[in-house]
Amino acid sequence: MLAERELLRWTFVNLSPAIGLSGVAVAAISGTLEAKNNRMDIFGAIVVAIATALGGGTVRDLLLQHDPVFWIADDAPLIVTGVIAIITFIVASSPGASFQRALLVADAAALALFTVLGTEKALNAHAAPLVALVMGVITGVVGGILRDILCNQIPFVLRRDIYATASIAGAALFLLLQRLRLSEEVASLSCICVVFTIRIAVLRWKLTLPNSLKAPPLPLTDDTNGL
Repeated sequence: MLAERELLRWTFVNLSPAIGLSGVAVAAISGTLEAKNNRMDIFGAIVVAIATALGGGTVRDLLLQHDPVFWIADDAPLIVTGVIAIITFIVASSPGASFQRALLVADAAALALFTVLGTEKALNAHAAPLVALVMGVITGVVGGILRDILCNQIPFVLRRDIYATASIAGAALFLLLQRLRLSEEVASLSCICVVFTIRIAVLRWKLTLPNSLKAPPLPLTDDTNGL
């Protein structure tokens, strides 16, 4: 039993870089597709892809004072982002092609992967649980915010859409499972599944947060007859 547990942990640790690059790849896809929807050229698409894929992790590392930033220490994420952006731009340039659904699914996957990676990295840096949750959310949402700003869109996180809330739920679940001393691999996979499932459910059933906790105002009535 111990040998099986050690094998599972070894497998997960060795898959972590692949999970990180997967997050970078799907984020680059979402950034490129959004740029293409806004009629940017290939250079603009690459810039948006880089901001989307690397922005959240960069802010996280700066806040955690992790020197150097992850894509400077290892240029693999930068290379993957550039290659994926070019391929996606070429594919999305096909006549009559529509990739709106692919953009939303890629964004959901990136949010899920980046949330768990940010939370886990903060814990490994000995951050407090609340700080780790914030780092997970920052890693998950900042790239999308930068993408939307560059594409002159209102960021998802500022709309009624359930976006940052999904990231918070996933990071909180990760911390809870860690607190219950479940294995790191179980906590990580659970976080990824929860965030991704919430986002897909939001897209499928158009779920939103209420924009006000107050009851709607009563209609005005004409009281002049009583005067």
